[in-house]
Amino acid sequence: MQNITVKRLIKLFIVFLIIIIVGITVFESIENNNIESVESKAPQNFPSTSLKEVFLNLEQKKSYDEEIISNVCRFIDNRYDASDFKTISLLRFIYSPHYALTEKNKKEIELTLLNFKYWMSDGFNDSMCYWSENHQILFSVSEYLAGQMFSDKIFTQTGFTGKQHKQRAKKRILIWLEQRWNYGFSEWYSNQYYVEDIAALANLIDFCDDEEIVEKSKIIMDLIIYDIASQSFYGNFTSTTTRAYEKNRKSGEGNALRAVIDSIWDYNLNFDNRLGLEMNFLAMKNYTIPKVLYLIGKDRNTVEIKSSSGIKLSEINDLGFNKVDDASIMMQWGMEAFTNSEVVSNTLDIIETYDMYSNEFLNDFTKLNYTLLKKSGLIAPIIFFINPQTNGIAMQQGDNYTFKTKDYMVATAMNYYPGNFGDQHHIQSITLSDDVCIYNTHPAVKEEEKGLNGNSPTYWVGYGYLPDAVQYKNVAMSIYKLPKRSGILKAPILDYTYTWFPTEKFDAWQIDNNMAFAKKNSSYLAIISNNNLNLYEKNRLIQEGKDTFWIYELSSCEDFESFDSFKEYIKSNKVIYNDGNLEYINGSLDLNLIYDKAFFINDEIQRFDYDRFDSPYVKAKRGDSEIVFNYKDEKLVLNFEKQKREFQSENLKIKYTPSNVN
Repeated sequence: MQNITVKRLIKLFIVFLIIIIVGITVFESIENNNIESVESKAPQNFPSTSLKEVFLNLEQKKSYDEEIISNVCRFIDNRYDASDFKTISLLRFIYSPHYALTEKNKKEIELTLLNFKYWMSDGFNDSMCYWSENHQILFSVSEYLAGQMFSDKIFTQTGFTGKQHKQRAKKRILIWLEQRWNYGFSEWYSNQYYVEDIAALANLIDFCDDEEIVEKSKIIMDLIIYDIASQSFYGNFTSTTTRAYEKNRKSGEGNALRAVIDSIWDYNLNFDNRLGLEMNFLAMKNYTIPKVLYLIGKDRNTVEIKSSSGIKLSEINDLGFNKVDDASIMMQWGMEAFTNSEVVSNTLDIIETYDMYSNEFLNDFTKLNYTLLKKSGLIAPIIFFINPQTNGIAMQQGDNYTFKTKDYMVATAMNYYPGNFGDQHHIQSITLSDDVCIYNTHPAVKEEEKGLNGNSPTYWVGYGYLPDAVQYKNVAMSIYKLPKRSGILKAPILDYTYTWFPTEKFDAWQIDNNMAFAKKNSSYLAIISNNNLNLYEKNRLIQEGKDTFWIYELSSCEDFESFDSFKEYIKSNKVIYNDGNLEYINGSLDLNLIYDKAFFINDEIQRFDYDRFDSPYVKAKRGDSEIVFNYKDEKLVLNFEKQKREFQSENLKIKYTPSNVN
């Protein structure tokens, strides 16, 4: 009883201290609060900037709408967010000798590139996002190639020559490439943002005059192609990830890499003629697909794939990424880690150093009195105690387990920070076809409400609170332990979770109290929950409760005489659950998940800290100097430091160019 009282007194004291500090901070931050943010988005009536038709016409040597390029230049000149998405394509236009641009457009593009701001250190208030992993490489490649083309001209934002910009950008490009080789991607398996990475690398491979950059870019491109090959199901690249929006989670139609996948593996996916930045990949001339990666993407055998990508926040200091230099910024902010206690002091240093108060994405930091908080030494403990939902933006190391058969794919980010917030994360994913994906989530807000951190997390995107999710082969399990009440800087807690269950896309389905079943093509899916399931709007299974679980088991028509026999089999299995301890006994298989403590398979505890790659195709630890891919007598040997990329046999060209796209 005395210990309980002491704990309460300590908590009350901390809350009282926070109130005092926050009060003083607000009082002394009036001047900072007067800094208004710069608008990041173009007005709704801004004319079209879609370059798709321009690109296709240029590829086919046809006339094009030159006003579109003029609009794009005006967009970039205003420095709206995602301007770097536009500059990367304009650079391909001016570097490709067979593109017949008008003299007017050539001049407009040149002026736009000479006047552009290529990094956050270059002054001038704007709200472009420079720091996320894909933006880093897009800005850096744009700066390099613009500097290379206009080497003797002065760039107005900095007063530097093109040659100086090229030298500066080279350092950031090599940092980005090296971090991807050493640690993998923070935006791992993102079918939304790998497109941007691929576009930037494609331009380096085709146009960069530095052999080291070109060869290292090809190596990182190979790693991306392997990710896509190993995490796709018949071309549907929908796996676990740290960056997914609503459309990216629900079906293969949200896979922005469909055109890239079609160009390599001929899946004839319906991508509705979508062409964005992937057009840079489709037009690429100087890269061939290693045949082993092509074969991996076509493999229909049953396979277990383990991998890890990214780093943990706890590693930031030990790895030396806690400074105000490009390498630190690119790692820390590439993880989207801003307010977490491990990095918040460094975040404030970066914002102050580069005077980024007016950036719309960072403007809320003006509500803090930096000097007072930093001198007090209390900002990290306060953040740790409050644990604001902005901490969930951070994208940390994912230890990913994927099980693929010819009938389905199941993937889980194992034990990914259960109980934390998940801004755009997608922790567990089941793929049954190109248009059927299944996942569960705890919605962060009600369906009609806006996201907590801008456009996420929402009802559809991310998580209010992350589950403890694990998997073994065809069985995936998740436990949600939601807090009893909300706290400081947190949204109200919705007391239910749901599974996306699009009934109109199933061949057959059934709900039976706390179980649900579905058939799609040759695959069977069973869902088991703690409480009864309610079907909402024919596409969601709602499970009420703050202490709940979800179990998914997959099988196929080959394993059972009928869908009914599969259902009977599932109902015969044993489920035991008590306060975060979930046991699922399936014949001779005994799976036991103890929330945020351990996962046992037949009483054997499982390790979550996976190697960089661990699959039948490739095995490598983080930090290995060489990575070797093997499959069907084909081999790919990569050595980043030595710029070595060796093939065993003839490799494959991209199978179509944009001129083949109608």
